[in-house]
Amino acid sequence: ERLLGVVLSATVKRHPLLRLELHQTMSGTALESVREGRLDAAFFFGDVPTPPLMALPLRQLIYRVAAPAAWSARVVDARWPEIAAMPWIRTPTLSTHTRLVTQLFAAHGLEPPEPAMLADDETVITNLVVEGVGVALVRDEVARARSAEGELAVWPGAAIETTLWFVCLEARAEEPSLAALLDLVREAWHLNGAPTTAGSAA
Repeated sequence: ERLLGVVLSATVKRHPLLRLELHQTMSGTALESVREGRLDAAFFFGDVPTPPLMALPLRQLIYRVAAPAAWSARVVDARWPEIAAMPWIRTPTLSTHTRLVTQLFAAHGLEPPEPAMLADDETVITNLVVEGVGVALVRDEVARARSAEGELAVWPGAAIETTLWFVCLEARAEEPSLAALLDLVREAWHLNGAPTTAGSAA
C-alpha cells in the first residue's frame, strides 16, 4: 500500500522519537495480535472489527478470481461449480482471505474448494497463479494490471468487496504514540469522519 510509505515518512519527520517496528503477517493474525496486546496497531481487511477494538475504515477493496493466462478459455464462461472444481491457491484458516473464499462460495450454495496449495502472502499467491499453479482471489488492481500484461485471466463472474481498516485497542487510542499514529493515518487517507467502534456500522 503506497500510503503506508507516506505514513512512515511523516512519522520520521514529525515524531523522530517515535520508534516504529513493522511486522508482515496475515490480516487475521494481525487483528488477533492487536486484540491480545502483542501489536499496538495493524492494518486489517475484512468485516468491521469487534470489541475491544477501534477501527478506522480506510478504503474499499475488491477481489477477483484470477486464473493462469493459459486457462483463459476455461474460465471465461465457467460457472460456479466449474470454478470451484479448479485447483485453488488458498491461505491458512485464520486469514481473512480464506473467509472471503468461504463466503463467496457459500453465497452460491457451494462448499469452498479444497486448497491445492497454501500461501500466506498476496504477492506469492499472485505469482503462483501466473505460474499456472491454480486460481486464487487477487486484488482488483493487481489482477487487472497482470491481466493487461497477459500474465493471468480474470473470471468475470465475481467481484468480492471488503474494507481495509487500521485498528488498535480502543482503550489505548489516546496514548500519545498511538494518537499521533492515528492522526497520520487519517491524514494520509484523507479521513474526516470518526473511527468505527464497537457496535457501529461500517
